[in-house]
Amino acid sequence: MKAYLWHVFSGGAHASWAGKQALAEYEAMEAPEYLVLSNDRKTAFSTDQRPVKADLSDYLVFPPNLAWTMCFTHEDGWLGPYFAKHRDFDRLDVANRAQIRKQREAHAARAKGWR
Repeated sequence: MKAYLWHVFSGGAHASWAGKQALAEYEAMEAPEYLVLSNDRKTAFSTDQRPVKADLSDYLVFPPNLAWTMCFTHEDGWLGPYFAKHRDFDRLDVANRAQIRKQREAHAARAKGWR
């Protein structure tokens, strides 16, 4: 696991989905913010759009509360991608969806001229 963070999934140390099922799970996720971390931990950034592809060969995507993790690998199609949920996913996902709803309500209010 020292070489690649995603080996925690490929090695079976943490339950996950792989391949097309991992992508399907990831596409169903929403988060108020997405964090992207390169495998070497030298590059990290946040975005409000769910990343589909980054110019990194091995990277992880997750919300700030770590409700889930998506791992894109340089072995895509053979090993990976991988998607895993936190053991307390249900509670964390409720919090994410509440924050998304709050963001949307604030955006709608600003569109109506509220500050």
